[in-house]
Amino acid sequence: MVNKLVMLWLLLLACVGANAQQQGAIPDEVLRGLAKDLAEMQRAVDDARRQQTSSMYAQIMKGYGVPSITVTTPSTPIRAGASDAARTLATAKPGTKYQVIDKSDQWYAVTFDRPIEGLTAGWVKASNAVPAAGPYAMHMPTPQDRAVAEAWYLQLVDQASKLKKAWQDNPYIAVQGFDINVGVPPSLSISFQFK
Repeated sequence: MVNKLVMLWLLLLACVGANAQQQGAIPDEVLRGLAKDLAEMQRAVDDARRQQTSSMYAQIMKGYGVPSITVTTPSTPIRAGASDAARTLATAKPGTKYQVIDKSDQWYAVTFDRPIEGLTAGWVKASNAVPAAGPYAMHMPTPQDRAVAEAWYLQLVDQASKLKKAWQDNPYIAVQGFDINVGVPPSLSISFQFK
């Protein structure tokens, strides 16, 4: 979480620096207030993630019903991103098994037993592996799973709406909008306007 906040702060400073050259500097107290509000939003997203991952359905959906894959092609590249253009971190032999933690289009995000180049996960193209459907692959969300998901979603919408309202009359920065991704893990994007 600290790394995310540092990255947000650095991005904010870079944007502010570009804006300051055009229109004058944004006061430090405004930037500190925004940083504090963003840290609170990050805590809310982290809380939602903890709530979400505690449900059995989320554990299953995290792998989209595919708890693991087995590599089928020789020298299968494991990439840093879900793209053929992404850097190759390692190669895998046929028969190698990996735990699936996410899926994006035709790519599986898999975990490593030990970090590779500082990363604990990489991406394997689906055409280079076969899924191993586990015993929970057909699990459907329970009413409790849906209630948990709806509660944290509404909590994030409420908190993001309050953030937007709090900054609407600020002479330096405004929140233009936000987007909440209810995937596993949940995420929140906020769009700013520097006046």
